[in-house]
Amino acid sequence: MPKAYKEFLLWLGESAGGFMDSYVLRSVYLRRNREDALEMMVEDGCTELLPDDAIVFAWYNQGQGFGFIRASEGDNPPVYFYDGTKGRIVQTHPTLEAFVIGYMDAFLDNIVKRKEWSRSLNNG
Repeated sequence: MPKAYKEFLLWLGESAGGFMDSYVLRSVYLRRNREDALEMMVEDGCTELLPDDAIVFAWYNQGQGFGFIRASEGDNPPVYFYDGTKGRIVQTHPTLEAFVIGYMDAFLDNIVKRKEWSRSLNNG
């Protein structure tokens, strides 16, 4: 398992507390995630293969796709996503770290926007 993923799981702990709650990140789910991903690809008629060393760690868009890293691609591997609507795999982030930081930035931006919206309701 890549070092960056192990560190992220350690940082995450037992629960994300609302952060990345649409993702199934904990290592106990990895085997089931892979099985579900393979099943999805077959159902979608996808001709691409999920690499043997893929670690499926994320589900998105109400089950229309998933994200994975490859164990063979170093300590901080690229992130790939399978888009079930298109039936293809694409690299979305150059590293797992870039994926997590990007998600954290978007999460925090959303919190700030909600607070600003709430303040505007209370002041308006």
